[in-house]
Amino acid sequence: MLRRAALALALLIPGFLPGALRAAERVDLALVLAVDSSGSVNQQRFEQQRNGYADALVSPVVLTAIRSGDNRKIAVTYFEWSDGRRMARILPWTLIDGEATAKAAAKIIRDHRRQLVGDTCIACAIDEAMKQFEQLPFLTDRKVLDVSGDGESNVGESIDTARERALAADITINGLPIQTYYEPGLVRYYEERVIGGPGAFLIVARGFDDFARAIAAKLAREIAALP
Repeated sequence: MLRRAALALALLIPGFLPGALRAAERVDLALVLAVDSSGSVNQQRFEQQRNGYADALVSPVVLTAIRSGDNRKIAVTYFEWSDGRRMARILPWTLIDGEATAKAAAKIIRDHRRQLVGDTCIACAIDEAMKQFEQLPFLTDRKVLDVSGDGESNVGESIDTARERALAADITINGLPIQTYYEPGLVRYYEERVIGGPGAFLIVARGFDDFARAIAAKLAREIAALP
């Protein structure tokens, strides 16, 4: 009897609601960061990517973009991809609403060790991102997949088929092609085959040394929904 009364009282107090009964928190954006870890990305380049993402999350321009939204918070998850057998989820869905939460997420990204190397399957990365969106524990009107990489797909199903599935699920795909001498047509490939959805865009990194600049600019633009 006393337990039932205590539970009834708890249900009247927002802070005591059991997780399953709480309303999902609303965020301005749910962002999946899909990072290339295929064989063309050597260890130095991998670290440039990893550190670039970590630095971008805590950069003033990105934190300002987060604060510009109606809810002043976003949800982010980060995974590394190669081919259909090689996916590594590093940062689970995480709420970022300021410097402290951004630093905590950045630390997880920066501190992890590389877990995979393989072929390049962008379609596999898109499908993996869709699975993660299905597990999103927040409410939002904007779902964005951020794909970065230095090469075209060389295994797996058609990237066009995977992209159409994502677009049908109201997911916008933005791209960050890393332009190198051995993939001269990569920017056009990303423009024509990878990005899609309302407001989709790409920002080009002119080599891995330019990655940190490019990803900070890209995150700020997509978080703030700038044209």
